[in-house]
This record gives sequence, structure tokens and C-alpha cells, in this order.
Amino acid sequence: MKPAANVHDAVMSAPDGLELRVVLPTGALPAARPDYYSQRNCHLLGITGRQFLELLRRPDAPPVAPIGKLRLVRREALLAFIDRMARHRDGIERSVDGADEVLREIGCASVRRARSR
Repeated sequence: MKPAANVHDAVMSAPDGLELRVVLPTGALPAARPDYYSQRNCHLLGITGRQFLELLRRPDAPPVAPIGKLRLVRREALLAFIDRMARHRDGIERSVDGADEVLREIGCASVRRARSR
């Protein structure tokens, strides 16, 4: 019997002649995560190739390994970069205690000094 297209089918044999058949739906297995992201596989992050390349032009972008026209970025570095960007909304880092949100609700905004380099 041929398995359906949306399942993974595996048969394992034991030394005593028993067979174990395992059928898993495709969604039950975790997706493989690449070690490097590029403009070819950035759709796994939910962004387009163009958005990926624009992110890499930022001065605070993670290190890029160019191979021809392909731009490779290590997964850990890219996800840390995206996490930093998520914490910096409109150029203001969100506070841990939620004070910025409270100030915005009452019509105020916190002011942060630019970091000196």
C-alpha cells in the first residue's frame, strides 16, 4: 500500500521478525533549520529576498559572507539581529518593566540618549 503524499511512512524491523510501521503527518515533524540564511531561503523567516538584502545594508547588520551574488548570514547572528530590531521600535528601546508603554498611553514618550561609540 502506498502512503498518502502528506505523511511520512517508515517501517522498522526487529531481530525477532516483528515489524513496526510508523506513519506521521508531515506537519508533525519539525522543519529543518538551515545553518545559514540567504536571499534564497529567507522565506523561511517570513521575509522576501528583497527585504533580506535591505536588512543587510543596515550599519548594524550581522556579518555577511558573499559568494557571488549570494549573501550568507549565520542563523544565530541573523536571529539575534532581528531580535535586537524587534526591541528597538521607532528608534526607542522598549523598557523591560513596560514604562514606555504606560507613557505612550498617557500621551508621553520616553527620551533616550544616543549611545556614544
